Amino acid sequence: MTLAAFKDIAKNIEDDFLAQPGLSQVFIEGVPGEEIEIRLRENDLRRYNLTFQQVGNAVKSANLETFGGTIENAEQVINIKTDNKGYNASDLKNIIVVAKDNGQTVS
Repeated sequence: MTLAAFKDIAKNIEDDFLAQPGLSQVFIEGVPGEEIEIRLRENDLRRYNLTFQQVGNAVKSANLETFGGTIENAEQVINIKTDNKGYNASDLKNIIVVAKDNGQTVS
């Protein structure tokens, strides 16, 4: 089995556990962390007058998993989070790097 297939199965199991009442967190261990490589063409950076830093900042600010706190009552604790984190190229390809005054965007 490939590592990607193993990770997909682990993610599906995680989702199944998280769908159960009373479970709010599941940890997967024993697999290497994810790495995403984004390649930029120097000609495209020049054409759009962008820097590596600007592209990196756009990806960093758009690719977030944010925890918003908890809500507690006598019966349960609810963790609030937003997950806008991309895990593959199709998740990240439409991140807006810059928006111009005329409404044109560079992704």
